[in-house]
Amino acid sequence: MSSRWEDFEIDCTEYLNKKFGEYARFKLEGGSDSTVPDIKVTTKFGNIFYIDAKNSPAQCGQFVLLPDISSSTFIYSHQNTTRINNYAKQIMGHMNTQFDEFKEAGTAGKDIIMC
Repeated sequence: MSSRWEDFEIDCTEYLNKKFGEYARFKLEGGSDSTVPDIKVTTKFGNIFYIDAKNSPAQCGQFVLLPDISSSTFIYSHQNTTRINNYAKQIMGHMNTQFDEFKEAGTAGKDIIMC
């Protein structure tokens, strides 16, 4: 039995093939691995690119932070697939000011409300 997000990705891929199949071929690839894009697009001219399909609510643009208990700050994981950027730094700064609230968020995550 597939989950709701899997059904959504399948539906998106089928829709794209029906709607734009004369221009490109769309192939579902990502699955549950969030480091791999969801849909591979191959145009009739041979161009290849990828798109993601996200059902609400969904996580996207995610990265991993590791809590450093001794300094009460978060460290940007070296296993992230992208380099740290200004947006990640802003999020880390916000989380550092509320370290105790976020230090045990785990893989379930925790909502971040930044004003």
